[in-house]
Amino acid sequence: MKAAQEIKEYVSKLTSSDVLFCLITGGGSSLLPLPIEPITLEEKSTLIKQLSRAGATINELNTVRISISQLKGGKLAVLGKNAHKIISLVISDIINDPLELIASGPTFQFSKNSLESPQKILEKFNLISTLPQSIAQVIKKNEEVPFLIKNSQIFLIGNNRDSIAG
Repeated sequence: MKAAQEIKEYVSKLTSSDVLFCLITGGGSSLLPLPIEPITLEEKSTLIKQLSRAGATINELNTVRISISQLKGGKLAVLGKNAHKIISLVISDIINDPLELIASGPTFQFSKNSLESPQKILEKFNLISTLPQSIAQVIKKNEEVPFLIKNSQIFLIGNNRDSIAG
Protein backbone atom coordinates (compact mmCIF):
# COMPACT_ATOMS: atom_id res chain seq x y z
CA MET A 1 0.00 0.00 0.00
CA LYS A 2 2.90 2.33 0.74
CA ALA A 3 4.27 1.78 -2.76
CA ALA A 4 0.83 2.43 -4.29
CA GLN A 5 0.61 5.69 -2.35
CA GLU A 6 4.05 6.71 -3.60
CA ILE A 7 3.05 5.85 -7.17
CA LYS A 8 -0.08 7.97 -6.77
CA GLU A 9 1.94 10.95 -5.53
CA TYR A 10 4.61 10.56 -8.23
CA VAL A 11 2.14 10.24 -11.12
CA SER A 12 0.06 13.20 -9.95
CA LYS A 13 3.18 15.42 -10.24
CA LEU A 14 3.93 14.57 -13.89
CA THR A 15 4.06 17.43 -16.37
CA SER A 16 3.79 17.86 -20.12
CA SER A 17 7.53 17.14 -20.28
CA ASP A 18 7.00 13.61 -18.94
CA VAL A 19 6.00 10.28 -20.47
CA LEU A 20 4.56 7.66 -18.15
CA PHE A 21 5.36 4.07 -19.16
CA CYS A 22 3.36 1.39 -17.39
CA LEU A 23 3.78 -2.36 -17.56
CA ILE A 24 0.37 -3.81 -16.74
CA THR A 25 0.42 -7.54 -15.96
CA GLY A 26 -1.51 -10.24 -14.21
CA GLY A 27 -1.14 -9.87 -10.47
CA GLY A 28 -1.17 -6.10 -10.73
CA SER A 29 -4.48 -5.87 -8.90
CA SER A 30 -2.91 -7.36 -5.80
CA LEU A 31 0.30 -5.37 -6.10
CA LEU A 32 -1.30 -1.92 -6.37
CA PRO A 33 -3.66 -1.73 -3.37
CA LEU A 34 -4.88 1.73 -2.44
CA PRO A 35 -8.44 1.51 -1.14
CA ILE A 36 -10.73 4.55 -1.23
CA GLU A 37 -10.93 6.06 2.24
CA PRO A 38 -12.31 5.18 4.73
CA ILE A 39 -11.73 1.55 3.63
CA THR A 40 -8.69 -0.02 5.27
CA LEU A 41 -6.30 -2.37 3.50
CA GLU A 42 -7.35 -5.14 5.90
CA GLU A 43 -11.04 -4.64 5.04
CA LYS A 44 -10.28 -4.68 1.32
CA SER A 45 -8.10 -7.80 1.61
CA THR A 46 -10.72 -9.62 3.67
CA LEU A 47 -13.44 -8.84 1.12
CA ILE A 48 -11.34 -10.04 -1.83
CA LYS A 49 -10.48 -13.27 0.06
CA GLN A 50 -14.17 -13.83 0.84
CA LEU A 51 -15.10 -13.35 -2.82
CA SER A 52 -12.34 -15.68 -3.95
CA ARG A 53 -13.33 -18.40 -1.48
CA ALA A 54 -16.95 -18.05 -2.59
CA GLY A 55 -15.98 -18.80 -6.18
CA ALA A 56 -15.91 -15.33 -7.76
CA THR A 57 -14.27 -15.16 -11.18
CA ILE A 58 -11.26 -12.94 -11.83
CA ASN A 59 -13.60 -10.61 -13.72
CA GLU A 60 -15.86 -10.34 -10.65
CA LEU A 61 -12.92 -9.89 -8.27
CA ASN A 62 -11.40 -7.13 -10.37
CA THR A 63 -14.75 -5.37 -10.86
CA VAL A 64 -15.11 -5.11 -7.08
CA ARG A 65 -11.46 -4.04 -6.74
CA ILE A 66 -12.03 -1.24 -9.26
CA SER A 67 -15.00 0.10 -7.32
CA ILE A 68 -13.06 0.45 -4.05
CA SER A 69 -9.68 1.61 -5.40
CA GLN A 70 -8.04 5.01 -5.78
CA LEU A 71 -5.92 3.77 -8.73
CA LYS A 72 -7.75 1.01 -10.56
CA GLY A 73 -10.35 1.48 -13.29
CA GLY A 74 -8.42 4.20 -15.12
CA LYS A 75 -7.83 6.30 -12.04
CA LEU A 76 -4.03 6.03 -12.37
CA ALA A 77 -4.29 7.51 -15.86
CA VAL A 78 -6.49 10.32 -14.55
CA LEU A 79 -3.75 11.17 -12.05
CA GLY A 80 -1.27 11.28 -14.95
CA LYS A 81 -3.44 13.50 -17.11
CA ASN A 82 -0.79 16.24 -17.18
CA ALA A 83 1.86 13.94 -18.66
CA HIS A 84 2.64 14.35 -22.34
CA LYS A 85 1.74 10.72 -22.92
CA ILE A 86 0.82 7.58 -20.99
CA ILE A 87 1.92 4.36 -22.65
CA SER A 88 0.73 1.07 -21.18
CA LEU A 89 2.20 -2.26 -22.23
CA VAL A 90 -0.21 -5.00 -21.19
CA ILE A 91 0.43 -8.71 -20.63
CA SER A 92 -2.91 -10.40 -20.13
CA ASP A 93 -3.58 -13.31 -17.82
CA ILE A 94 -7.35 -13.22 -18.38
CA ILE A 95 -9.14 -15.16 -21.13
CA ASN A 96 -10.22 -12.91 -24.04
CA ASP A 97 -7.90 -10.12 -22.83
CA PRO A 98 -10.39 -7.62 -21.34
CA LEU A 99 -8.12 -4.57 -21.02
CA GLU A 100 -10.38 -2.97 -18.42
CA LEU A 101 -9.90 -5.95 -16.07
CA ILE A 102 -6.22 -6.88 -16.50
CA ALA A 103 -4.64 -5.71 -13.23
CA SER A 104 -8.01 -3.95 -12.79
CA GLY A 105 -7.22 -1.54 -15.61
CA PRO A 106 -5.32 1.26 -13.86
CA THR A 107 -4.76 3.13 -17.14
CA PHE A 108 -7.81 1.95 -19.06
CA GLN A 109 -10.65 4.40 -19.50
CA PHE A 110 -13.75 2.39 -18.83
CA SER A 111 -17.38 3.07 -18.23
CA LYS A 112 -18.98 1.49 -15.19
CA ASN A 113 -21.76 0.49 -17.58
CA SER A 114 -19.30 -1.88 -19.26
CA LEU A 115 -18.84 -3.88 -16.06
CA GLU A 116 -21.20 -5.83 -13.87
CA SER A 117 -22.35 -3.90 -10.82
CA PRO A 118 -20.13 -4.50 -7.77
CA GLN A 119 -23.32 -4.45 -5.68
CA LYS A 120 -24.79 -7.31 -7.75
CA ILE A 121 -21.56 -9.30 -7.44
CA LEU A 122 -21.60 -8.93 -3.65
CA GLU A 123 -25.29 -9.87 -3.55
CA LYS A 124 -24.59 -12.93 -5.72
CA PHE A 125 -22.12 -14.20 -3.10
CA ASN A 126 -24.26 -13.16 -0.10
CA LEU A 127 -21.69 -10.69 1.20
CA ILE A 128 -23.77 -7.50 1.36
CA SER A 129 -24.96 -8.03 4.94
CA THR A 130 -21.45 -8.68 6.25
CA LEU A 131 -19.70 -5.71 4.59
CA PRO A 132 -17.91 -3.25 6.83
CA GLN A 133 -19.68 0.13 6.80
CA SER A 134 -16.73 1.74 5.00
CA ILE A 135 -16.99 -0.62 2.02
CA ALA A 136 -20.79 -0.45 1.95
CA GLN A 137 -20.61 3.36 1.70
CA VAL A 138 -18.07 3.34 -1.12
CA ILE A 139 -19.86 0.59 -3.07
CA LYS A 140 -23.20 2.37 -2.70
CA LYS A 141 -21.71 5.63 -3.92
CA ASN A 142 -19.84 3.86 -6.77
CA GLU A 143 -19.69 6.98 -8.87
CA GLU A 144 -18.00 6.92 -12.20
CA VAL A 145 -15.26 9.52 -12.36
CA PRO A 146 -16.02 11.61 -15.44
CA PHE A 147 -12.87 11.91 -17.47
CA LEU A 148 -11.54 11.60 -20.95
CA ILE A 149 -8.03 10.25 -21.21
CA LYS A 150 -6.63 11.78 -24.37
CA ASN A 151 -2.94 11.15 -23.83
CA SER A 152 -3.06 7.40 -23.20
CA GLN A 153 -2.16 4.52 -25.49
CA ILE A 154 -2.54 0.87 -24.52
CA PHE A 155 -0.78 -1.99 -26.29
CA LEU A 156 -1.51 -5.66 -25.63
CA ILE A 157 1.95 -7.24 -25.96
CA GLY A 158 1.26 -10.74 -24.65
CA ASN A 159 -1.38 -13.09 -23.35
CA ASN A 160 -2.05 -16.71 -22.39
CA ARG A 161 -2.37 -17.74 -26.02
CA ASP A 162 1.06 -16.29 -26.84
CA SER A 163 2.70 -17.99 -23.89
CA ILE A 164 1.56 -21.49 -24.88
CA ALA A 165 2.15 -20.97 -28.61
CA GLY A 166 5.79 -20.49 -28.51
